[in-house]
Amino acid sequence: MRGLAVTVRWLPKAGNDDRDYEDAFSVLTLGDRARIAVADGASEAFEARRWARLLVDGWVRHGGEPSTDNLAAVAREAGSTWAAKFRGLDLPYNVQPHVERGSAATFLAAELSLEDAPEKARWRALAIGDSCLFMLRAGRLLQTFPLESAAQFGLSPDLLASRRVNSDRALDAMPRAEGQILAGDSLFLTTDAVGAWLLGMHEAGEEPWESLSRACCSDGVFEEFIEHCRTTSPVRMRNDDVTVVRLHLG
Repeated sequence: MRGLAVTVRWLPKAGNDDRDYEDAFSVLTLGDRARIAVADGASEAFEARRWARLLVDGWVRHGGEPSTDNLAAVAREAGSTWAAKFRGLDLPYNVQPHVERGSAATFLAAELSLEDAPEKARWRALAIGDSCLFMLRAGRLLQTFPLESAAQFGLSPDLLASRRVNSDRALDAMPRAEGQILAGDSLFLTTDAVGAWLLGMHEAGEEPWESLSRACCSDGVFEEFIEHCRTTSPVRMRNDDVTVVRLHLG
């Protein structure tokens, strides 16, 4: 996509290795459009890492507009794929109830459409749960979605489940947002630990956006930055898997 720089950085919880990372992300750029998805597998859910991966990959491949019906279709197909792994297996008695309950994750997706006329360049997003999008212009926070304050983060966010019956309420209430994107603008898509820290810092009178942008320059710098946020920052980041997708329109 012309002029669009995409950077993805991620880390597992401190003390865990990469195999324990239960977030997922996927990015697809095609012509003047880009599709991005981020999911955070619920820590209490069964096979949450795999479910999060199926959701983000399914969304970017689907190609439909950000809508309830299209997300429901993606979740339905992903749910069938997730369940098929266990079909016909002689599962241990203590695993079968987990399979029957299914899995769950938060989910955030964005679509960018860049037209020749700058005033027509748009972004659109949808979300279930507490993964967040931050829109910046001239280094200043312009919009947050779907949460707007650090206090809104809790222990029981809405989740997109592998069994549709467990997602009906969240899908019906799913928020959507959209806006214009101009040259020089940036979008960050983050999972909850980073999102809560960013809003907490912003509410404390800090502007963490440039620091986060610099941290995204390499894996090593990002790892040092997250360690600082978890241990010595004025606002401490919760020890959790972290994912940041930075989109910058040059």
